[in-house]
Amino acid sequence: MIILIQYSLILLGSVAANDPGTEFLTYSGDILLGGLFPIHKQGGDEDICGQILDEDGIQPLEAMLFTLDEINRNESILPGIKLGSIVRDTCDSPVHAAKQSLDFIQGFMYRSVKSINPAVQCSNSSVKKIVGIIGAQTSQVSLEVARLGRLFKVPQISYLSTAVLLSDKKEYPYFFRTVPSDIHQARAILKVLSTLGYSYASVVHTQTDYGTTGYEALVESAQENHVCLADPLIIQENNHDEVITELLKNKLTKVVIVFADRNAAGLLLEAAKERNLTDKLVWIGSDAWASRKLYFNIFNSEAIL
Repeated sequence: MIILIQYSLILLGSVAANDPGTEFLTYSGDILLGGLFPIHKQGGDEDICGQILDEDGIQPLEAMLFTLDEINRNESILPGIKLGSIVRDTCDSPVHAAKQSLDFIQGFMYRSVKSINPAVQCSNSSVKKIVGIIGAQTSQVSLEVARLGRLFKVPQISYLSTAVLLSDKKEYPYFFRTVPSDIHQARAILKVLSTLGYSYASVVHTQTDYGTTGYEALVESAQENHVCLADPLIIQENNHDEVITELLKNKLTKVVIVFADRNAAGLLLEAAKERNLTDKLVWIGSDAWASRKLYFNIFNSEAIL
């Protein structure tokens, strides 16, 4: 069953890559959930969407489709109601995801306007059935969608976004998630270092809501775990080699904490691999880039998994 689903998703995905405005997948139902998944990576200079993300994109989507199947088969959960979904491809891009989520928000806009003027009609029957959004995956994408969703009270549940900012209920009152905030991740990272006897670490992070607040969470918990942090190095576009050079200048560097978004972390580790540094330093990765495929591509040992 999963093989058939994945094959059909690949076919649909090729269409979505050529025309990113197209609907990616529809699972019919009486009420619908909007789904936001990174079926493709971010594209290059002119392309919005890049290659297909099978592990981080298609597999979470398959998990949602499986869950919908299970819910609809169990008459005790939603008796007489079929739960469905309309899925859009975020291409791991905040701006593109915001555009893709507009269709989901239209239903909430329609209901809001209709409560004021009952004569208003909406010709799109699908958007009227949408009751919430599942996703997005990365924090930057979820933040962009949550900012739009709060205007029309759109419930949003992410399965992987961990940025500290998303815990602010004044700013994001309709955002929920099934994973803990990065505050807990930062504490866990420092506890591991302390337990292993490391009292000093270098930190590299992206200058995004995810990377910056992750670093701030590390700073808040460093003293209580007796870990000293070096001045942070910030990953910016095309400066990955410079970051590696700065790490090497610091003779105390044995451990590197990388609190960075997936794409940026991958490019940094590629730069480290080119200089034969992947097994000479201890790399501590945040959840955004902790995927098996990234490890296999960068490191030559299964011991890292």
